Amino acid sequence: MKRIHFLIDRYLLKREMKKGMAIVLCLLLFSACRPGTISHRGQKADVSEILSDSAHVTLRYAKNFTVHYLSDGTRLVDISVTGHKGKSTYRLALIPRGIKPSVIPHGYDHRIEVPIQRCIPMSTEQLAAFIQLHALDQVCAITNVRHLQNKDVKQRIAKGEIAKIGYEGNFDTETVMALQPDAILVSPFKKGGYEALQQVGSPLIPYTAFKEPTPLGQAEWVKLVGMLTGREKQANAFFQQVEQHYHAYQAVAAKATHRPTIFSGEQKGGQWFVMGGKSYLAQLLRDASAVYLPQHDHHTGGFPSDFESMYAMAAQADYWRVMNSYPGTFSYQALKAEDQRNEQFLAFQRHHVIYCNIASSGYHELAPLRPDWLLADFIKAMHPELLPAYQPHFYKLL
Repeated sequence: MKRIHFLIDRYLLKREMKKGMAIVLCLLLFSACRPGTISHRGQKADVSEILSDSAHVTLRYAKNFTVHYLSDGTRLVDISVTGHKGKSTYRLALIPRGIKPSVIPHGYDHRIEVPIQRCIPMSTEQLAAFIQLHALDQVCAITNVRHLQNKDVKQRIAKGEIAKIGYEGNFDTETVMALQPDAILVSPFKKGGYEALQQVGSPLIPYTAFKEPTPLGQAEWVKLVGMLTGREKQANAFFQQVEQHYHAYQAVAAKATHRPTIFSGEQKGGQWFVMGGKSYLAQLLRDASAVYLPQHDHHTGGFPSDFESMYAMAAQADYWRVMNSYPGTFSYQALKAEDQRNEQFLAFQRHHVIYCNIASSGYHELAPLRPDWLLADFIKAMHPELLPAYQPHFYKLL
């Protein structure tokens, strides 16, 4: 009889152990399928916090989106999208989680409860805001990780906490659907793949920060991610610091006794891609007390040119800004090897090339939100006497 009781007890113990293992396995699978889940899931948003002065989002420089508050804490966000088909407006209502919203005006068909739980930023530039706001718990997937330097993101990818969903034009839509993201940040100016993501059912929010004509306008888009993630206070405080530093460096640059000329880009594949005279880069260089060439151009983005046109314009320019992804150590020899004619520029001959290697500098995940660092880098390169102790972050004299 004791033997029978022993066998029964052992059988029951094994069965309970199997059940326990099954439960653990289910929990592990569930968490693996829903990376980026954060602790406030299901919790009601604090409207008084959203409406507080320190969390209130006011825009000073960004031109491509606006914010309007309703009394219940809902934010109405209008995002301007200018593409090949003309200009349009994406209207988004950010509704505090757990709150029944008041009457939302007609046209705001895209509605999201915030703080979001899971988001997919489609570029490293968008990911930069989540990194800066310590909101990686709310990132469930990313696309291309090329040139990514952030150790935290890399660790989360290795652990499966952040999934990889392919790249533009070849997205893994099945993985995206399994993740059930609350929102996907997209660039409406890039081609390929977004049509397939429409079937996922998650709002595709256009993120047009890089179309901003000013450096501070581009950086101010951190406030949009702040509203999405419930980190408005952090976004406001961070941007205020960047703004103050930027203006301080701008005041330093204004003391320069000489405004050197500078041009940008390289000949690649038979074309020279030029940043327009009304672009954020042009404004950045003007704020660094330089004359950007082409000086009177009115493009807000980039446009193609050729070597002959660039040489006619910039042969005698004082400085040359170059950014590329180069394996190893870039040099004047490497620049000459790319095109023998490069040595004809005066800036090359004087070793006045200001260089950034995006493969090793962490540029894409940091620079979009740190125009103050970029400005200081250019001041250091062209007016070293004004910032004698400063150490560059991205750009330095080659």
